[in-house]
Amino acid sequence: MRIHPARVLATALTLTLAGGALAAADTIANANIGGVFSGDVDKSHTSYGAGVAFLGNTFGFEAEATYTPHFFGDTPAGSNNVTTLMGNLVLSAPLGDTARIYASGGGGLMKFRVPDFNQFFDVDQNDFGVDAGAGVLLRFGQNLGARADVRYYRDVQTSSNPDRVDFGSFHYWRGAVGVTFRF
Repeated sequence: MRIHPARVLATALTLTLAGGALAAADTIANANIGGVFSGDVDKSHTSYGAGVAFLGNTFGFEAEATYTPHFFGDTPAGSNNVTTLMGNLVLSAPLGDTARIYASGGGGLMKFRVPDFNQFFDVDQNDFGVDAGAGVLLRFGQNLGARADVRYYRDVQTSSNPDRVDFGSFHYWRGAVGVTFRF
């Protein structure tokens, strides 16, 4: 049996949306700032992100993009960066009236850009990646809130065996805090 990560993600999204779990969902837009650390990061670097989530009572879905400039440190050839665009399934539970804890996981695009001084070894690559994490959402009124989370990112390589997924060697963690707007 051949397993394609993109098909698994598309199937999970379809089941979540079709299952009615999001019928009474809150739509939450967020902007965040954080830092990447550990794994393949030489030292912590600032990361910027934004996303939108559709959260029901327990289940939900989110799409989030992050951008980390100078991910691989300073290079004489210019700016290098890693950009991610992930779609995640979300499992959440309320903590009283103004807080909610959540866990999320999914997959999407990881884009690497590392220019070389003489352009001989330029890297401009798109890979499939996965992420998983946990965090907390706080509400400060009807529409305004905050969030904090930690996520683990890892690339996925094409496998010579079609029945398994090979995780690549590129990985890192990201911690972030941000503001949320509920609609």
